[in-house]
Amino acid sequence: MKDLLLVLAIMIVGQLAIGQGIEYRNTSTIKSFGGPFIKTNSIDGQTRILIGGQGGLILNWGNTESHHQMAVGGFGNGMAGELVISSVDESDRTLSMGFGGLFVEYLHRPMSKLHFSLPLYLGIGSLSIKDGETGDRLEKSNIITIDPGINLAYNVSSFLTIGVNLGHRWVKAKDLTYISNTDLSNINYGIQFRFGIH
Repeated sequence: MKDLLLVLAIMIVGQLAIGQGIEYRNTSTIKSFGGPFIKTNSIDGQTRILIGGQGGLILNWGNTESHHQMAVGGFGNGMAGELVISSVDESDRTLSMGFGGLFVEYLHRPMSKLHFSLPLYLGIGSLSIKDGETGDRLEKSNIITIDPGINLAYNVSSFLTIGVNLGHRWVKAKDLTYISNTDLSNINYGIQFRFGIH
């Protein structure tokens, strides 16, 4: 529930800020954006969906033909549903997790219809493992995530950009018995929507 509230808060703040900009000289501006994203990645050899949102500020610099942007902001996401993890004793155990944090992103020629960007997400969150039959919590850990990636984005209009992304998330948990950091860390990919003015 806390992760869902974090995601909704980020999306609301981002949407309220859409279109608000501060212009500096002729070629530099600060503008805002927000929007949802969906990522699919592998945890313990199983594919799961992470649903989240992000919002932040975009700094533009350069002339109109060689426009560059640097985005900074916050994000939050959580796993849709629970994941049944494998065990040697064949008993069912379920895993759930969510995390959020800060990101920075370089956007190359974002005024072009098709362009790319290089984001880096740094997050903190929590992970819990429960007994699949009784629902009792077996263990819980705080987690740290590092997620670099690459986005390929298309400007649908002056206020909407749709992108697909590929990245690799490293997850660091502490004192977990039923799953390892290696099982939690893997390649992820997904789609995102950004509402705001370029």
